[in-house]
Amino acid sequence: MLLKEMAEQAFGKKDEECVARFLREKEFKGCDGNATQWQLFQDKYKQWKKEFLLWDSNTFIDGINGWNFHITVCRMNLPKQEVNWTEYLYYMAVLVIMNNWDINDWNILREHGDNNLDRFQWDFYMASYVELTKEKWLDELKNYREQSWNKYKNYKKTHKEYTKYDESMKKNYPQYDAILEYLVQNTKECDVVRINNGDDNIIWYFANDVDSFYVTYISDCM
Repeated sequence: MLLKEMAEQAFGKKDEECVARFLREKEFKGCDGNATQWQLFQDKYKQWKKEFLLWDSNTFIDGINGWNFHITVCRMNLPKQEVNWTEYLYYMAVLVIMNNWDINDWNILREHGDNNLDRFQWDFYMASYVELTKEKWLDELKNYREQSWNKYKNYKKTHKEYTKYDESMKKNYPQYDAILEYLVQNTKECDVVRINNGDDNIIWYFANDVDSFYVTYISDCM
């Protein structure tokens, strides 16, 4: 089965709660606000991370459509045996989201449980599933960087007083460039699929390489 078909099968049923429901039924079952159970789930996450995560990086730059353009890229181990690809894609998506969590995020999960699962809900449209080459994928990431930089240059002309933000951008644009360089150097002829919601503010790229699996998550929301 092609990567695009696997992604459509996993996420493409007009069912924004598919990942949250999967977690609720398979991983969160029996938690019901019990802090001990949520701690056990955190331990599971650490085990998934140890098993799958090979490399990761994230940063934010000036937003194109929103306030800030956040990007997270993770390189994962491929499954070592025949696997349910729907479940694999769910786990990889969850790992990417949770990889940026801090202690406050975990405390919110323990305190609110099911009410906090909306961060695992995305409303994808079937028309948004697009197959890409490796070159097209990386060109799109480079283009986002260029759009952001041009917008930021105009922003600086009229907001010279925001020096703290400027200090962040001095670090973050080079970090974005380092992400691009890593992908250029380490990816081979991978199959790529792009998925986004209707207004393009949330974008996912899944890339199936010969020896690893890459997930890129972008949020450009207000």
